This record gives sequence, C-alpha cells and structure tokens, in this order.
Amino acid sequence: MSSVSLAIMAALLGGTPSLKVVPGADDSLRVRVIVELSADQVAELPAESISRKAGRRVLTFSLLDAEGKPGSSMLGDYQRQGSQLTFTPRFRLTAGSTYIARLHSTSGNNLTVNHRVPRSPHQRMAKVTSVFPSTDTLPANSLKFYIHFSRPMREGRAIFERIHLLDEEGKKVRDPWRRTELWTEDASRFTLWIHPGRVKQGVNLREDFGPVLHPARKYTLLIEQSVQSQNGQPLEAEYQKEFRTVPDDRSRPLPQKWKLSLPQVGSRTPLRIGFGEPLDHALAQRCIEVRTLQGQQVSCCVTLQNHESVALLTPTDPWPSAEHKLTVAPILEDLAGNTPVRIFDTDLTKKDGVRPKLQLPFHLQHRSN
Repeated sequence: MSSVSLAIMAALLGGTPSLKVVPGADDSLRVRVIVELSADQVAELPAESISRKAGRRVLTFSLLDAEGKPGSSMLGDYQRQGSQLTFTPRFRLTAGSTYIARLHSTSGNNLTVNHRVPRSPHQRMAKVTSVFPSTDTLPANSLKFYIHFSRPMREGRAIFERIHLLDEEGKKVRDPWRRTELWTEDASRFTLWIHPGRVKQGVNLREDFGPVLHPARKYTLLIEQSVQSQNGQPLEAEYQKEFRTVPDDRSRPLPQKWKLSLPQVGSRTPLRIGFGEPLDHALAQRCIEVRTLQGQQVSCCVTLQNHESVALLTPTDPWPSAEHKLTVAPILEDLAGNTPVRIFDTDLTKKDGVRPKLQLPFHLQHRSN
C-alpha cells in the first residue's frame, strides 16, 4: 500500500496526520500542499500565517531530479487554519516533473507524497527568438543584452544561474551579471546587465575581480534549456550566441555625426539614419522622433537594420511638408552605455567641449514634376 493510502487510512481512523497535493481547478501547475496535523503539531505552530523557517520544520515540498533525489525546499507561503496546514508554492510547477511533499514528525513517523505534473501534449515550448545586440562584434565594455522569448517566461532570480558567459576555453566567467530582474510587462523580453561595477574603471569590483570582458577575445552567451516559461516548461533548446570583443568604446554617440538620407515630400519613403555604430536596440526605437518645426510629432514606425547601426523612420501618413527636425533623447545609448551627453565611464576630472546636438533640422526633397 502506498504512503498516500496509509496516510488517508490513518487519518480516517483518527490517528496520524494526512498529507495531499491539490492541483488548482483552472491551472494544474498551481498547487496547494495540505496537511492534517496531529494535536502536538498544532500546539507547536501559531495560527494563520507561519514563518518559512517554522513551516519547513513540519512540511517541505521539493523537486525531484532525474535520479529521484529531492532538491531544496521550494519557496512559498504557510498558513494554518485549525488543524490544517497549507503550503502554497510561490511559483508554478514544471510540466512533466515530479515533486515530493514531506511531513516531518518528531516521532519519526514521516509521511511523503510524490506528485507528478503531467505534460500537456499541445503546449508549445518556448524558445529564444533573438538576442540583441545582434552583432557578433562587441566592445569589451558592453553593458547589456536583450533576450527575446517566444512565450511569457517565469520570473525569478534563478534565471541568473541559468545564463552564462563562456570564455574561449569554454569556462564560465565568474559572476558577470547585475542580479536585478528587468522584464517587459508581458515577460517575453529580459534585459540582462553585465555588472556595471566590473565595467567602470577604478570601481572596487573591477579592481578585485577584473572586467567581465577583455578585448580581442571570443565569448559565448549561453542560455540553458532549463530556463522556464510561465507554464513551467523548459526551453525548446539551449541558445548560444558567439561573439568577439574589440577595445572599449569610450566615445559618445553624437547625433551631429549621423548621416541622414532624406525622402521626398508627400511620400512614405523612410527617413534613413546611419549612426556609424550599433546603438542600444530598445532605446534607439523610442529615443528618436521626427517633429515639425512647430514641435508637432510626426508619427513614424522605427525599424533597425545592419545590427542596429541604421534606423528607418517610416511615417504613418505621407511626409506633410519639407521642414522637419530630428529630436534625440539624451538617454539614448550605444552598446557601452555612452549617451550623447556623457560617457558611461566618466572621468569627472576631464571635460569634453563638444556639445551634442539633440535637434537636427532637415529639409525634405520636393518631387520633381
């Protein structure tokens, strides 16, 4: 007879506690672990909300690995109502995996229940659709990656243990990430920062551990298959992005150095902007606008090309007149975090006398008759 059957029989006979895992009615990956406690256990636990430390002394819920060994106890909330203790995991479970609930007793009569989560045959697995910067050549003082997924992903700090930088020998670079979660609202894009303290010169972290990236070397960004989507499934496959590094970029992306290819009045031909270098993928799409000389915004769709070194601004309606101006937000960044107004790794003892032009007037061509 299984431990579950024994526990239920004992509970019906009025003896030892019972233990069960209850899936949610609308979401089988959301569960509750419910225990009917003995009188002694009830006396030891406060009513209602219980601390994680106190709860784990009585009840734990863990993922079993491929060899059937339990991992660390999952995070979650403990609540006691009368003789019933309920544990609710913070995160959804992983489809296709097995978990173990364990009720710990001072008498040594521990109970365990295995809970197998079915895998939905119709649930498509998530995959990495793109990573930016898209170029395979990065400055050694690069700051961030944008990772796009095909489905909403599970949030949580565990992701920092599942994404790695590998050096030329395939060894993991030590602790490269700034461990602050930055997801879009739909959890389909993750912004991964290289720790700024290992980019800026003279900062303790860089002095103690060195920079994350060195010039003239090859690296691999490795995203493990174990990264999970919101339904608890791993990725369809691991993802690798190989790149090489060049010397640090310590110059500002000045708009007055950009090259503009101008369309004709009355057309919907895009305004083409050549930056001369790759810019931050996300910021370049929202920090550049076209306005009339009177300040009215011209609605445009911004697309990036040539590894984010070129922008095409396509107007929603035909270009209305000849006179316009390009406006640039001062927070626009290149791959090293430099903006038009300051270098990321600023030396406050030095001054750069070149003022950025954040507004660039331009005159569209008239169609020839």
